[in-house]
Amino acid sequence: MRRIATIAAAVMAPSSAFAFCGTYVGGAGAELYADVGQVAIVRNDTRTTLTMRNDVHGSFADFAMVLPVPEVVEEDMVHVVDPAVFDRLDQYSEPRLVEYVCEDFYQYGDSGVDFATAEDGGVADTGAGGVEVEAQYVVGEYAIVVLSAEQSAGLFTWLSDNGYAVPEESQIMLQEYIDAGMYFLAARVFEDAGVQPGDVLSPLQLTYDSEAFSVPVRLGTLNARGPQDLIIYALNSYQNGRVAISSYPEFEIEDECLWEPDGDETFGAYYARTFTETWDRGDQAGYVTEYAWGGSGCDPCTGTPPDEADLYTLGYEQDYRTIYDVYFTRLHMRYTAEQAKTDVGLYFTGLDEQTQQRYIQHETYLEDRYPICGYGWDPTPGSCESEGFVDDDGFVFDEEDDGGGLFGCSTGGVAGMGLWALVALGVRRRQA
Repeated sequence: MRRIATIAAAVMAPSSAFAFCGTYVGGAGAELYADVGQVAIVRNDTRTTLTMRNDVHGSFADFAMVLPVPEVVEEDMVHVVDPAVFDRLDQYSEPRLVEYVCEDFYQYGDSGVDFATAEDGGVADTGAGGVEVEAQYVVGEYAIVVLSAEQSAGLFTWLSDNGYAVPEESQIMLQEYIDAGMYFLAARVFEDAGVQPGDVLSPLQLTYDSEAFSVPVRLGTLNARGPQDLIIYALNSYQNGRVAISSYPEFEIEDECLWEPDGDETFGAYYARTFTETWDRGDQAGYVTEYAWGGSGCDPCTGTPPDEADLYTLGYEQDYRTIYDVYFTRLHMRYTAEQAKTDVGLYFTGLDEQTQQRYIQHETYLEDRYPICGYGWDPTPGSCESEGFVDDDGFVFDEEDDGGGLFGCSTGGVAGMGLWALVALGVRRRQA
């Protein structure tokens, strides 16, 4: 089994196949948040593939989850995947700090551009209280059962009797899902799976058909310990453009500005603090589009973009399965139990404008190009010209050529990507 590892600040060097302006300095990834869930969602017509990363607080013996699903999810529709795919998605799309030098904006020399099948999990099929076990199987380290129910009281009793510590106040919410014709997928770590303390659970992947394009989060709020963060990586056809949330408002965080450390605060800590302060001012659940990009580009690349193998792993199986045909969106949502009044509804905007949360390391010669974070435009800005880096014809000199100078590089105003505690969970195993 894989051991738990903290996501390192260093990332893989960008491939030479992806040209970019400037140099990646550091990022602010999902590891900065205490209660964070991550999901990857692939949508094709009415077919959804939802992959969920499972971060466990406490013992694996206590881990369990209940997820409303629109149909009976059979065994061949459920898989486990390598957790490393989420590390790549996170590193590729995280808010980033970049460094620019004058040759990124001016002509410089040549300016060339490289542009299992196992025993069942021991769940009792009682059929009591109008609850029916529609399917039961083991996938990877998970024992899974799919339930239908007539009344929430019977479902609540069944779950409690079978070791799922569902909060009693969940009955109203469960009834709403029952009335909507939903089934319930319940999963816990299979006792004979050999999972040891310190292991990482495999992300669990479900594929199903539904008219609704959404991520269920309400059940996951019932055992919440405070505000919860949900990071959604959406992958879809380029022609559908970026994905947005219809059920909660979007808010904006200042970016495209010059940043420098305030004391010992790191860039990652700065971004996490700024996110929290902005969310607090809104006093409601909301989200930020942290990355939206098509055709596998990046400016700059913070990690290796997802490739065709990653697309296949995540369920993107259209006829032309190439990263260049895919639009990638990263949405970062935060909410409390009181604020999460509905599940997260998603929709295609049809917009292919590219965006990212990008910050530029403060240098005096960039002050005429970017405002200073938290301050605004410097009234007496420095510039590449005033610093003596550029001549009258726009050629850079007096700087060491690092081979990365670009001419005509698009920089300012880019035109240019944990779920169990959040999605269905909040449900833990009841101790025997």
